[in-house]
Amino acid sequence: MAIYSALVCCGLGAGSLYIGWRQSKRWLGGLALLWWLASMILFDYTTGWQYALVYTLFLPAILVWIGIIYQATTKPLQRQVLRPRTLDTGWRRTGSNLLIAAVVLVAELLFSLVICLAITRLLPIAYSGQLALCIVFQPVLWALMAYHFLARGQSLRILVIHFTLALAFGALLLL
Repeated sequence: MAIYSALVCCGLGAGSLYIGWRQSKRWLGGLALLWWLASMILFDYTTGWQYALVYTLFLPAILVWIGIIYQATTKPLQRQVLRPRTLDTGWRRTGSNLLIAAVVLVAELLFSLVICLAITRLLPIAYSGQLALCIVFQPVLWALMAYHFLARGQSLRILVIHFTLALAFGALLLL
């Protein structure tokens, strides 16, 4: 019975996220997170935390894609053709883009790995569980840090903040 309740909570979370996106209501996004939290707790109760984590992360994604496909098939096509932007292949622009890619792909990856390792090592679970949590949460943390870096206009300041966080968590890792 609890597994069906977890599936219903998961569906309600995806539905509230979709409706909140359609109506531009942020509180429905928060409600979706609460539904997914309830879903994770119920999945944890029935299947264990390893499966609960996977089910809670992947089932809502599949359900949200159903809403996206529905939206794409029912919405009329755009008749206005947008002109493509001109391609800037200057040395300065290319070098800037390569530097940003190196920061996101290398530096932010290392920072997120150190932070995730330090956090999972502090948890009172077996080493295999710590490794599993690190494998699951590290890409999520990396994506959040990369988004934070790319979304802000102050790239150097954000990079220094991420470096400082990684340094602090790295010191915790060595203790």
